[in-house]
Amino acid sequence: MRTKIFQLVVLSFTIAAFALAAPVGSIKGYVHDTSGAAVPNATVHITNEGTNTTQESKTNNTGQYQFLDLSPGIYSVSVEVSGFRKAVVKSITVLVDQIASVDVQLELGKVTEVVEVNGGAADVIEPEKSSTGTNFDPKLTSSLPLTNRRFNDLALLTPGASFAAAGTQAGGFAAAGSRAQSTNWMIDGVNDLDPQVNGANTNFRIAEAVQELSVITTAPSVEFGRQSGAHVVLANSI
Repeated sequence: MRTKIFQLVVLSFTIAAFALAAPVGSIKGYVHDTSGAAVPNATVHITNEGTNTTQESKTNNTGQYQFLDLSPGIYSVSVEVSGFRKAVVKSITVLVDQIASVDVQLELGKVTEVVEVNGGAADVIEPEKSSTGTNFDPKLTSSLPLTNRRFNDLALLTPGASFAAAGTQAGGFAAAGSRAQSTNWMIDGVNDLDPQVNGANTNFRIAEAVQELSVITTAPSVEFGRQSGAHVVLANSI
């Protein structure tokens, strides 16, 4: 009995670890009226424009809403509440390990009336985070030429990244003064480290399957852990 309980506990922590480290982003923001006052208890829907999946939430007393752990992609946000026109913000890009900030202003009117806004590039200034790095979106990863079809090479375009020292078994790159062996590589939330050299598995020539790549050079969020150097997070498109 104790053995089964122990196994269940280990399994739970393993699943939680994979979930926390998954390549996800977030959308958050505030809903207010034309005077700037917060609109509480408004219904907020987000829709992944690629898969048509929808999530629902409510604004709190300060008018804030948030959706965490979203798969990278293009989303739309709709907000409705009695006494105001329904507002829809389309084409919001969610990237790996980034928080898209989307504030919505409601106008007085019937809820059956709709005000649409093209979101485009959402505000990605993230005061909650101290990490630095670069996100390579799907358009960039698909258009950049890669001689060896290795997604690893994209990471070298990150500011602060440099080739590993000559003779380093791990290969790859070093960032912000760290060693190449201290870089953590992840594909869809799973570690992609060769335990013999503590570096990336260079056999994965899967550049065409890369949806998005995020390289965190300093101060990564707590869900990444493991290594003390840079963190490379890849979202697969298949």
